[in-house]
Amino acid sequence: MNSRLFSLTEIKLLIDAVECSQLITPSKSAELIEKLGSLTSSYNKDKLCCHIYLSGRLKSDNEEIYKVIDSVNTAVNLNRQISFLYYEYDGEKNKVLRNDGERYVLSPYGMTWEDGRYYVIGFSGKHGKLVTFRVDRMNGVEITDDVCVPPPDSFSITDFVNKVFRMYDDEIVTVTLRCKNELMKSVIDRFGADVRTEPFSKNYFNAVVDVAASQTFFGWVFQFGGDIKIVKPAKVKRAFLEMGKKIFGE
Repeated sequence: MNSRLFSLTEIKLLIDAVECSQLITPSKSAELIEKLGSLTSSYNKDKLCCHIYLSGRLKSDNEEIYKVIDSVNTAVNLNRQISFLYYEYDGEKNKVLRNDGERYVLSPYGMTWEDGRYYVIGFSGKHGKLVTFRVDRMNGVEITDDVCVPPPDSFSITDFVNKVFRMYDDEIVTVTLRCKNELMKSVIDRFGADVRTEPFSKNYFNAVVDVAASQTFFGWVFQFGGDIKIVKPAKVKRAFLEMGKKIFGE
């Protein structure tokens, strides 16, 4: 018993991560949870299963997901391009292939996990730029014999992820936010523990952040219902108000 690789708590954390993952289909989640449960004794496995509650979270319906991830990872290691089909949904929830059903070709540089989803990052010759694709919406991935197009000399996956997923862009603006004290946790969750902050009043603090004045940033501010306000610059405040007018049709 003492020689087991994982403790019961560690297995529980792994199982919960699998169960909550939107990337893995329900059937593959069940299979993986069963395998994780086998890492402990039958007695502990029974105790563990008694504490698993299905969360009802959204799950992927792509049964090829393991093969897709393996193929992308192999292509990155081999420095080879991939081709694949990519789908979305129409207004009646039917799967519809993008690109008129033609296969996409991508030079993959790596994958990132953002907001519960896997994304592959690479260079698209068709678009002539760096792009991202949701891994769970890729099918029929094939590794080609073509060598990947080299990334730009200054390319950094970390910087790219910050720009695309974390409210940064090529045009960075320094924005001052006025926030209720109880929202410090939300500000840290979004901008990191080293975010610049200072007390403003008994109930509020100011946060100074570098972001792109994009819909992603405005949507994040909007969700707090006025408990986080944009103080400056004026052009960002105006852009935020304009987005509000579009939402309410004014």
